[in-house]
Amino acid sequence: VTRYNGVKFHYQKNYREHFALRYGLEYATLNRIEFTKDDDIVDTLYDVDRNIYTGLIISVIASTNLQRGLLAYAGAGSYNHHYFNENSKNRHYLGPRFELGGGYMWKTFSLTLQYNWHSRGQYPSNTDSIFSGGFNFSMGF
Repeated sequence: VTRYNGVKFHYQKNYREHFALRYGLEYATLNRIEFTKDDDIVDTLYDVDRNIYTGLIISVIASTNLQRGLLAYAGAGSYNHHYFNENSKNRHYLGPRFELGGGYMWKTFSLTLQYNWHSRGQYPSNTDSIFSGGFNFSMGF
């Protein structure tokens, strides 16, 4: 299992109270590689090559509420992932993505919990899954 740490910047354009388009830019660096057996971590390698990840996403979002108050949403779209490594060949992958989330929206900001699943698509066949999740703080302009 490879673990990356980084940031995501999203721009969301609301078209109605329940529909929006979301665009995103992601940037991360390789933090560690975990070796597992039967879902238990057996060993961890922290001394890893400089490996940088960048990603672009676009999703169509359907939500219970994109105005104010409690919200839950689901989305589907596509991703474009790039991995840069100074010691090996750069890699590039495309595919579909899905997301789920929920939280609360005030007048100028929101707090949400989000889960993203990316299809293995063009990734090597030994890749089990590609997912990310996080706690998001958003500002409205």
